[in-house]
Amino acid sequence: MKKWLSKHRGPASGKRAILLIGGKKNYKEIVEAFTGNPYSEFHVMGIGIIDAKENEIPNYHGFPVFCGESAIEDFAQLNWVDEALFSIPTELALPDKLIGNFGIMGITVHIKLARVADDSSNQIVEKLEGYTVLSTSINMVSTAQLIFKRTMDICGGLVGMLLTGIIFIFVAPIIYIKSPGPIFFKQVRIGKNGKKFNIYKFRSMYMDAEERKKELIAQNNIKDGMMFKMDNDPRIIKGIGNFIRDYSLDEFPQFWNVLKGDMSLVGTRPPTVDEWEKYEMHHRSRLAFKPGLTGMWQVSGRSNITDFEEVVRLDTEYIKKWSPGLDIKILFKTVAVVLGKVGSK
Repeated sequence: MKKWLSKHRGPASGKRAILLIGGKKNYKEIVEAFTGNPYSEFHVMGIGIIDAKENEIPNYHGFPVFCGESAIEDFAQLNWVDEALFSIPTELALPDKLIGNFGIMGITVHIKLARVADDSSNQIVEKLEGYTVLSTSINMVSTAQLIFKRTMDICGGLVGMLLTGIIFIFVAPIIYIKSPGPIFFKQVRIGKNGKKFNIYKFRSMYMDAEERKKELIAQNNIKDGMMFKMDNDPRIIKGIGNFIRDYSLDEFPQFWNVLKGDMSLVGTRPPTVDEWEKYEMHHRSRLAFKPGLTGMWQVSGRSNITDFEEVVRLDTEYIKKWSPGLDIKILFKTVAVVLGKVGSK
């Protein structure tokens, strides 16, 4: 196990991305605690120093340093951060607003027990690289629940890949005849807590779809432009494109993403990079859970929902109320929605 851990040290190896936040007095001590253990389950994304002025302190030991609460918050909002540790010297005021904003973004917050914010929701005491901390998260999930969810994902992913192979035999030739080019479409999406990954689909649009999107942006059905969706999208390959989208067949290659662990069967739909860059603080909370093939808003009449804030509300509600039973309920609803072609346009 030690040999395996020593070879898998980067953030892409399954480690939890953490942001370390302290003061000028103790930030070096925090970094040493997290880098001194070669088998740590954490990957340090950066260091935040709340009592430093902008650009006052350069990078430390190769880690980026963010000085001041505003810089720390900006980094966390637009980058992959699973968790944050607050170890604030006692002579400094606890940054309650920053801690609250991290909670809004769906980031798991750990506070050194000597300094605890007044928030009693979803908290546990645990050990973190030698620190005894109070951890706060949008939803506390047990190890047994996580194992159940991952087991369900693996079983569903295997069945889904078998079905994907069968579908490929029939739709691949038609896609190529109608629009010569790759059968599969690959795109960078934003996953859990800002982690980027490549998502896969059967290509249902013409090869120049991304370029033409700029011309069609004025016809977007989503009011605030936070997502793109339009009726009778001319970029869709006539015939086969509409067919595979009506029955969500284009989504089947994403079972490979589920097997890899980038996605889950049920979760929140992952945004594109340009959508992610428009997110406000509270929008980020919908990415506190692993993205899924289907989710709460997809089975709530997705073609009729044109308000992104409603999407965020439904996704956040799913995360807060998550349970294995809720996932199973959403999966059954998804089958009914797909077979009925409800909201699949």
